[in-house]
Amino acid sequence: MLTVLLVEDEILVRESVKRIIPWESLGFQVVAEADHGEEAMICIRQFNPDLVITDIIMPIMNGVDLLKEARKEGYESRFIVLSCMSDFEYVREAMEYGASNYILKLSMNIESLTEALQKVKLELLKDSSQQVTSLQPFYEHIWRQIGEQVIVQQSDIRERFPLTGFGGVHLIVLVSTHGSETFDKNKLLRMELWSHVQPQTIHTFSKWGQTAFFCWFNTEKDAEHVLENLRKTQLMRYRIEYSSVVRLEQLYEAWGQALSRSDRYWYEEKRDNALLEDPSTFAGEQDLWKMERIIILVFEQMKADRCCERLIQLFDHMRIQQKSMYRVKETARRLSQTFSRIMNQPLELQREIALCGSHEQLCSMLIGMVQTKLQQWERNFPILTDHPEINKVVDYIRMNYHQEITVKSMAKQVAMDEKYLSGLFKKKTGDTLIHFLQRVRIRRAENYLHTTDLSVNEIGAMVGYPNDNYFIKVFDRWTKQTPSQYRKSAMT
Repeated sequence: MLTVLLVEDEILVRESVKRIIPWESLGFQVVAEADHGEEAMICIRQFNPDLVITDIIMPIMNGVDLLKEARKEGYESRFIVLSCMSDFEYVREAMEYGASNYILKLSMNIESLTEALQKVKLELLKDSSQQVTSLQPFYEHIWRQIGEQVIVQQSDIRERFPLTGFGGVHLIVLVSTHGSETFDKNKLLRMELWSHVQPQTIHTFSKWGQTAFFCWFNTEKDAEHVLENLRKTQLMRYRIEYSSVVRLEQLYEAWGQALSRSDRYWYEEKRDNALLEDPSTFAGEQDLWKMERIIILVFEQMKADRCCERLIQLFDHMRIQQKSMYRVKETARRLSQTFSRIMNQPLELQREIALCGSHEQLCSMLIGMVQTKLQQWERNFPILTDHPEINKVVDYIRMNYHQEITVKSMAKQVAMDEKYLSGLFKKKTGDTLIHFLQRVRIRRAENYLHTTDLSVNEIGAMVGYPNDNYFIKVFDRWTKQTPSQYRKSAMT
């Protein structure tokens, strides 16, 4: 139901307008009345009506000045002005300030008023449908700024907010931490929070296992009533936190407040501090980055146990420092992407990380990823030899198979004669160097064919065969199938 404020100093005219219009059947409700502009501004601040129907010539504050003041304070209510023939200059000024329509009092009747109301209703519905599409990008932007601790000025919030009519309303932000479960607006409205008071509208934004509910109220009294109910309700069992009552421009602070309180649910599962080798070793922000780099280095060295130990240490320090869920998930997402790139495999766990419900669970998830990937690597490539220089060659091929590699370049890498290296490599591994290189490349190609939609020539180039005809020939020699045949058989 769209709300209406009637402003008219002539009581008979005001009563006539109230009486002749079937407000409810047209989708409107008269929520307040005023005798002049100054009194009307008090009502606008209290009710933030969708529509103001106002006379132009009134004592204390006229209708044009009322419209100007409402716009100055950020209210986007639609205005219909009632005028006499002699008020034309005022009408012109009112239209310049965004009045939707004007009606001459002498010709005012049910038809003219109904037509004006229907026009305003269509404008409001059109604006709403067009502007709502830009809400999610707005909330996404603010969410990221909060997560990255970038301060957003209140004036920026006011200017960037995509909907009109929210300048004078009151807001409570609720945040539900639900992980992979679902907690939507319908569930929220079924809770015993609202009594006889419900928000004018609720916006939702879901990301990374949390949903924010932006509950907008026309009056501060209604918002405070709901806030009191929130204080009385045992919300921890629902994993919900909330802000105080604020205005639009304080949205950043209110949402940040609720998100910060929600971190208690993220850290509800604790680790034993004894698992930390030295709680003071990596205490600072820069040291957390240092730990992350060490984890990547150890992963590249294929040392699964040590990599998992470092992961546990990193997650313990983030818990001790109470890093936000956003920061922890960003770290996990970055590490998982790096692991996949090192292994030249498609990205994994992105959705699982986003919906993960606890710090402990996310740590376990990454440890499982490390163990799985490095065990898979060990199965594909057996234990290294007892010769350190041959091990260097094997490691180099495993890590750089996509580059141009020859016996000559490897001999230079380990400072050996080419013939001596070829014989020693065959003796220690049972393979010629080129045969070993081809096996590494073809296994990588098989993985790409099985897990991606990349073309055959793209995959060939990625595994060290820029000539796709030569790639197909080598692949067929190893698998007795062309790459296209292999992909087709892998899908059946």
